[in-house]
Amino acid sequence: MLLYLCYGGETMTDKVVRLIDREVIKHSAAIQIRGSVGLLARRAWNVMLAHAYDKLTDTDEHTIKMSDLAAALEFDSNNFDGLKGPMRELVNASVEWNALEKDKEATWGVSSLLAHIQFDRGVAKFSYSPFLRRMLHEPRMYARIKLSLQNAFKSKYSLILYELMLDYFDAGRQTGETPWISLEKFRELMGVDDSQYPAFKALGQWVIKPAVDEVSARSDLAVEVQYQRESRRVVALKFSAKPRKGKKVKVRNPSASPKTPGRKKPGRPDPHVSEHKGPVDRGIGTGW
Repeated sequence: MLLYLCYGGETMTDKVVRLIDREVIKHSAAIQIRGSVGLLARRAWNVMLAHAYDKLTDTDEHTIKMSDLAAALEFDSNNFDGLKGPMRELVNASVEWNALEKDKEATWGVSSLLAHIQFDRGVAKFSYSPFLRRMLHEPRMYARIKLSLQNAFKSKYSLILYELMLDYFDAGRQTGETPWISLEKFRELMGVDDSQYPAFKALGQWVIKPAVDEVSARSDLAVEVQYQRESRRVVALKFSAKPRKGKKVKVRNPSASPKTPGRKKPGRPDPHVSEHKGPVDRGIGTGW
C-alpha cells in the first residue's frame, strides 16, 4: 500500500522517486572517508549531497523534509530519532583529500562531512564547510553513484567498495582497477580499526570477501581482488572490476566536468592503474 502525502500539489512519492532516480556526483576524495561511518550514514550523505548539489555554492544551509529523506533511504519514517545517530557520525567523520594520491595535482586537505545538522519540525537543515562546498561542486575527479542502487547493499563495506570501483572505472575501456592499497590504508577506507579483525584471515572473511561478493551480486560490476605478499604475508591489495555479463557501465571521465561528461582521449596513460612489485594472488575473495 502506498501512502500519498501532498506538498504543494506534488505527492511525496513523486518527489522521492525523482530524488532516488538521480546520480550523486561525488568527488573522488569524498569516497575516501576516514572515521566510523555506518551504512545508513553513508547512504544518507549521498542522498543529501544529491539533493543539495545544484545549490552548493549559492546556499549556506540546505533543507530536506525528513519524510523525503527517510523514504529515499527506505527508513522507518515514523522513527526520525533513529536518524540522529547516523547524522552524528557524519558531523564527527572527516573526508581526507587525495588519500590514495589519485589526483597528482591536488593538495592535501581534511574536512568534516557535515558542518552541522538540525532536525526542526519535520525538516532537516544541514550545511557543509566552505572548503568542502567548493571541492564538491567542481570536482576534478569524481564518480556518478546511482542512489537507487545503494539501498540494495546490506553492508557498509560493500557500498564503500562499490563507490571506490566506480571512482576508478574507465567507461571507454569498460574496466577499472585501483592502485595497490596497503592494509593500513584499506582499514582506514573501510572504517575498520586495528582492534577489529586484527588477523588478515578474519579481515578477509568478514570484510573483503563479503564486500566483493555482494558488489558482484547486486550491482552492475563484477569485482576481483588481488593480494601482494612479502614473506608470505599479505601487505597490500587492489581491486579490479568489469561489467557483469550483459551490462554496460556508464560513469564519468576523470578529465571531464560533472556537467559535460566526455571520453578519454585515445593513447592517454591510465592514471588509475598502479605498477606493483612482489608476488600477487588473484581471485575473488581468495588468499586468506
